[in-house]
Amino acid sequence: MIQSNFQSAVVNTSAAMSMPQTQDTLANFETDALPHLNELYRTAVRLLREPAKASDAVQDTYLRAWKAFNRYQAGTNCKAWLFQILFNVVWSKNPTEGF
Repeated sequence: MIQSNFQSAVVNTSAAMSMPQTQDTLANFETDALPHLNELYRTAVRLLREPAKASDAVQDTYLRAWKAFNRYQAGTNCKAWLFQILFNVVWSKNPTEGF
């Protein structure tokens, strides 16, 4: 359920982004990044202890990843890249709480 909603959001967001994205880029993003959605969400719930905040953090993570996907190097560890973005999102929203 979460993944299907996010996939439609990615397609809708790509049209609104200022940087040009090709269909190949969208397909690569879906192939590389979307399979990690549930793992990111579970980790965000553990870190934030609130499903609503976790959902927001994962959404922000994927938005930042989409914006920076032109800098992502294919063949590298996409999961690690996404988790680093997630940790940065969580930390930026809760800098005093830590992990």
